[in-house]
Amino acid sequence: MSSTPKISVIIPVAKNESYTKAIKAIRKCDFSKSQIEIIVVKGNQPSVQRNEAVKKARAPIIYFLDNDSIPDKLNFKRIIQFFKTHKDAAVIGGPSLSPASEKGFSYAVGIALGSFWGTAQSSARYSKKGKLRISSELELILCNMAIRKKIFIKAGMFNEKLYPNEENELLNRIKKMKYEIWYDPNLVVFRSHRKTFTQFIKQIFTYGRGRTDQIFVDLKNITLFPLLSLGLDVYLFLLPLVNKIPFITYFTFLLFITLYKMLEYKRFIPYLLIIYFTIHTIYGIGFLYGIITNLFHLKQKQKTIWYKIKRL
Repeated sequence: MSSTPKISVIIPVAKNESYTKAIKAIRKCDFSKSQIEIIVVKGNQPSVQRNEAVKKARAPIIYFLDNDSIPDKLNFKRIIQFFKTHKDAAVIGGPSLSPASEKGFSYAVGIALGSFWGTAQSSARYSKKGKLRISSELELILCNMAIRKKIFIKAGMFNEKLYPNEENELLNRIKKMKYEIWYDPNLVVFRSHRKTFTQFIKQIFTYGRGRTDQIFVDLKNITLFPLLSLGLDVYLFLLPLVNKIPFITYFTFLLFITLYKMLEYKRFIPYLLIIYFTIHTIYGIGFLYGIITNLFHLKQKQKTIWYKIKRL
């Protein structure tokens, strides 16, 4: 490229992961290809990979995507126009939506994650919510997030001890620096969700554990959702000894929400009830696991970090 690009797209991948899906989608976007540089960084620690790629990026705006993120064709125009208009903004992000072809279990996962009753305020990460607005780490997702490079570096970049939740912790630091973080419901990417129940349990458990790691970096990173989830787990553990009415009420509510969602989407979704229950309980278990491993220093031995950067 002869001219300096306007946006550097950064895509971290594991050793044997493919990134062709994201690359093909980027090249179909309605934006001058000469104004985009794509940096793919292979490695075994995404926080490190992204940090190292940003150091090599030439554009003033960094756009983080995952290897399976399919950006909307207008995303690049939206990002450029947004930063031109909002001079005090540091970050803009939007939701990761289920592809139109999604079906079966992964389709139900998308509905639950995108429902307030599934993930509370963070449901904005998985469905279009409201309008363009100043937001927080609870609504942004790293597979679809743009940031000014100079602010990313000024804020200290990603904490390389964190994965996941490295973006959540960074966004809180940026917010403390009095920069604006924005959510745009129309800045979307499309990604498939977990295909099996086992994969989904692991995902939610990891999210819960990641929130704990984030809290141990700064206690102010604590939020209500993990506390409610852990409280539910404790109650269910003590269920044989306590009043059953709260459980009956909770289960009835989940059933009502499930039926409501099936009517809303006009299709039978047999997995939805158990998916809601899994989110509400497994997140708390992961959160508790994180507390134990952090308090008693039971984390696995630090692995040797490696990465390899490729500019496309």
